[in-house]
Amino acid sequence: MSRPEIEIYHVKEIDHRKLLGQFLHEQRNESWHQARRLIESLRVQLNGNLAEDDQRRVNRGDVVRVLPHAQARPPKASDVRLQYLDEFIAVIEKPAGMTSVREHADNAGQKHDKLPTVDEILPKLMLNGADKHFDRRVKLPKVYPAHRLDRDTSGLMVFGLTQIAQQHLVAQFRRHSTRRKYIALVHGECAQQTIETYFAEDRGDGLRGSVFDPEKGERAVTHVRPLTRVREYTLIECQLETGRTHQIRIHLSEAGHMLCGEKLYHRRLGQPSQPDESGAPRLFLHARSLGFAHPVTGEELDFDMPLPDDLQEFLDRLQGIRRPKPRDRDK
Repeated sequence: MSRPEIEIYHVKEIDHRKLLGQFLHEQRNESWHQARRLIESLRVQLNGNLAEDDQRRVNRGDVVRVLPHAQARPPKASDVRLQYLDEFIAVIEKPAGMTSVREHADNAGQKHDKLPTVDEILPKLMLNGADKHFDRRVKLPKVYPAHRLDRDTSGLMVFGLTQIAQQHLVAQFRRHSTRRKYIALVHGECAQQTIETYFAEDRGDGLRGSVFDPEKGERAVTHVRPLTRVREYTLIECQLETGRTHQIRIHLSEAGHMLCGEKLYHRRLGQPSQPDESGAPRLFLHARSLGFAHPVTGEELDFDMPLPDDLQEFLDRLQGIRRPKPRDRDK
């Protein structure tokens, strides 16, 4: 019997406190070994999060999903890449699943709380890869974030290496003179448009979102350009005019085009949740390009970062494209 692309199992009272491996073994009517292999191959989610331990206990009300393809592992320090460095600024490539700054780390008691943040990793990365700028014998250099990316978003970030450099960069972000473009995959056929609303911390249902009264929110503007249709989805480019928290995710969800892999903003105010059956390995949102004036020299700098492998491979699968693996190209 063929299985659906995504299998969903709800934990009932009778299954409360069972081991995850046992639960899958019973629900799928297969061996313990097969259940463990599913978990080891990163194809099992528990309540929307990757499950890697077959000995973890499930609770009534939990939702277990078995996905057709592997999900991304939690990021490591080595996944942060340094793209540009001088005495005043550092531009890095941030992996998804990593918090930008420790003071903004989540406090939900999850495993990712213990992961290092970008601002903790960057000083060591600078010392290891840039001897010409920093003396290994001195203490770790300080870094000052000019902006942030959501934990689940990958892409480019810039840090000041002096407080004055940071102040100049932050001023550019506040003036909206920086150039930021994101790539996202959304549900439905999304047309070119500019979305302008006012964000409040609570739009009326406990979620951050748009409100009608401008005096009760902050102006948020997103320019949307469709790139290509991919089956029942649209690959789009979003250019930020403002940079509010979760701006792209909220704007597209409220416009009826939820991002693939979205776990939070999956409904309009007063409407039922929109199911995400895309099978995306994580939130399909990537900060592809970043441009700004150098805070000291004034030179206009532009940086670009291609889609990470997990999003590119997922997009290829949707499009029916099979790209050779690196070892295949070497033959």
